[in-house]
Amino acid sequence: MKTNVFDKALEALAGEEKPTPFIFRKRFTYALTRRPSTPTTVPKGFVDLGPATTAHPHGTATYAKPLTKDAIESFELEPLDPDDPRVLKRARQAYRDKVYKRFSDTNGFDQVDDRGGHTTLSFSTRSGVEYQVTFWTPDWEPTGHLDLNDFDEAVGALFGKIPPTERRKLQSDAVWRHRRP
Repeated sequence: MKTNVFDKALEALAGEEKPTPFIFRKRFTYALTRRPSTPTTVPKGFVDLGPATTAHPHGTATYAKPLTKDAIESFELEPLDPDDPRVLKRARQAYRDKVYKRFSDTNGFDQVDDRGGHTTLSFSTRSGVEYQVTFWTPDWEPTGHLDLNDFDEAVGALFGKIPPTERRKLQSDAVWRHRRP
């Protein structure tokens, strides 16, 4: 017996034939920074060229695979994928700059731990040392401080993001003073 198109459609509706699953493929989008998007101003292999918008005045180019670092640099593109290492690095640096500006404007930070103790970060008054992280009891008695020259390490010590082994290394490398109340 010969089957026709209608019989195949009825079989598919009855669930005897499984539909082909849709496979989502990740796309990689790059913003053009110097020239409008045309087929000659972007690397070969693009899937789509996006129009100019206020966020991206020269348009965008979308690819099925990530571009090489050389292609991104030579065509002066900017990756828009939030998971791209260059985007993550820029976001981290922007956050660091924002934290540093707030720190500079207020001359310090105070972090309260879950036991009521405080940890403060301030500019150091000692020569050769830029930052001072001081540890205090709940009654504001100092228990010690850590002198550091790297802002990222100082912020890590302030918020307790430095593992104990790394903190011990910092304490041995940096000037560590401890006073018992």
